[in-house]
Amino acid sequence: MPCWYYDKKELRETPSILDGIDFETERRYRKEGARFIMECGTKMGLGHNTMATGVVYFHRFYMFHSFRSFPRYVEHPYTFLLKYAKCFKGDQQKLQKMVQMAWNFVNDSLSTVVCLQWEPEIIAVALIHLASKLSKFTVQDWEGRQPQHQRWWDMFVSDVTMEILEDICHQVLDLYQSTQKEALQPSSPPQKPPSLADSPNPTDIVFSTVQQQKPPPPSGNDSLLEVSNIQSIKTLPILCTGSSPGFHPSTHGPTPLVHTPGYHPYHAPPPPPPPVVPMPPYPSPSWAIQQQPPTHYGSGAAPPPPMPPNLPPGPSGYYSAGGRQPQQRYQ
Repeated sequence: MPCWYYDKKELRETPSILDGIDFETERRYRKEGARFIMECGTKMGLGHNTMATGVVYFHRFYMFHSFRSFPRYVEHPYTFLLKYAKCFKGDQQKLQKMVQMAWNFVNDSLSTVVCLQWEPEIIAVALIHLASKLSKFTVQDWEGRQPQHQRWWDMFVSDVTMEILEDICHQVLDLYQSTQKEALQPSSPPQKPPSLADSPNPTDIVFSTVQQQKPPPPSGNDSLLEVSNIQSIKTLPILCTGSSPGFHPSTHGPTPLVHTPGYHPYHAPPPPPPPVVPMPPYPSPSWAIQQQPPTHYGSGAAPPPPMPPNLPPGPSGYYSAGGRQPQQRYQ
């Protein structure tokens, strides 16, 4: 088993440095790769442990391989799939359906090892060929066709036999058969990564302890709580005042705790409500009290007009001028 820890001398003799890449350039490649992994993991909502594991594997990989032999950027069949499909002629609706099916095959091919066997151009040709067979869309003509081209892929790749294409197609199709077999077999539930695993709940531990251990009955005045046999706080017997008639502290030992309904005896009960303070009587508004007019006025000031007399109420109970009936509304 290889040792995954290196000293500073070994970090300056990595395969990339021995392949002609200077130390600072390799450091920049590693930093950019680590940031790329963290950004992708963040956008996908992955946990920190998952992203950190990917970064560590990234660094370990390039302790055995060179950045020159294994570049950071990898080509995939998607680009070639779209490039080839744009050259096909025929029913556009059927063509679009075939391209979508081939795109799905490329997605599923990542679960196989075909990317370790063949170039992305060949994988794209094979999965387009598979999708055209299943969707019943035959590529009969394409743009840029030459007389020497017997099949459409002869214009893009050469020396690709039908046996190679069929082998790639069978590896992808075998993936669906194995998936159906796994669905019929009982499997264990998926386990969460360490960053998303549920941490133990102290409350669950306490309740499990309570169910396993029963509180011992009190045997005397001095055996309410023994140091050698400390139980959980929630398993101690609840003592309430007034439970035994004729209770007195001098004859029954220490005063037991007062139990408030709805609260544990070792939890602080809620504070009592504040006393109700009566409100003072509401004073009469100043505008309701009619002030008497002053009897003396300054020189040059005209006295105010006399106060109107108190008119008698009218027939309807309201004051009216001269006891006249209020006018009726038009019907």
